[in-house]
Amino acid sequence: MLQLMSGSALEILQCAYASIQDAGRVGAEHWGVARAGFADARHGQLANALCGNALDVAAIEIFVGRFVARFREDCCFATAGANVSLTLDDKPIAVGAKVLARAGSVLKLGRSWHGRILYLALPGGVVLEPVLCSCSTDLNAGFGGMHGRILKAGDSIFCRVLDTHPPRSRAFLASLSGSPVLRYVPWLTAPSDSSERFAQTIWRIHPQSQRAGVRLIGEPLAPIADDGISRAVVPGVIQLPPNGLPIILGVDAQTIGGYPVLGTLIAADLWRLAQLSPAEAVRFEVCNLAQAQQIGLLQYAEFQRSLIGIERSYGPAGTR
Repeated sequence: MLQLMSGSALEILQCAYASIQDAGRVGAEHWGVARAGFADARHGQLANALCGNALDVAAIEIFVGRFVARFREDCCFATAGANVSLTLDDKPIAVGAKVLARAGSVLKLGRSWHGRILYLALPGGVVLEPVLCSCSTDLNAGFGGMHGRILKAGDSIFCRVLDTHPPRSRAFLASLSGSPVLRYVPWLTAPSDSSERFAQTIWRIHPQSQRAGVRLIGEPLAPIADDGISRAVVPGVIQLPPNGLPIILGVDAQTIGGYPVLGTLIAADLWRLAQLSPAEAVRFEVCNLAQAQQIGLLQYAEFQRSLIGIERSYGPAGTR
């Protein structure tokens, strides 16, 4: 049953680090505005698809940690992303599925086995006033989303549609597993020895990594001569500060940067980067533009197969 009206779907009871995000604030970079949006666009979009939403609407992005919310009305929801323990009224539920919650039901996120981010999608998307054509939270600039900040206890989250149609109670999406090898395209002006050392080193994720950038821990690389010029940067750019420990820019990163650049992570691996947990090991492989495009096409085809599978399991969007 779909009620075409917004409703107060849930109330945040406890929250360590979560925010409202959508497909991002694309097209405002020339004003110095960060892209923001889903740190892991793949699973943000899949959570929306499971809920029968357009792929780009706003959802709740939860970094693994304490998260407890109470549903105020009967409402369906869907999750995708990190492989975590999730319960509804203390009963285990699967990540990667659509679930019906009754009014008063309490959703809790527990420990994580793999991955760092879980997406919680609500029917029709979270209702918020767009800023520069996006509901995404820009945490650095302090606008968008829920008053430009992370969610906190007492926040009420409204969804666009109250969907109380009971879904099939089975997990659909495969959970995350394994430490990935991420691919990058070297910067033309980066010294070849620095690029080779970067690819040969096994790195670990720094605990201070967040949406603006992922810091790496390992044997420091030799510094690259800095010409002092600030250049446009995008999510995925691999910067090398004077300390020799690389930083990979994320979706909340600034739009220009002055650190020397080693290369750029391919777009198809940005979601994998976002899901890496603190202290997790990761290594990198060099690829060229043609290979990056081929990997992107293969991943897009895989994503489309997932969408087809969701539609076969749950029905067309708008009927779930």
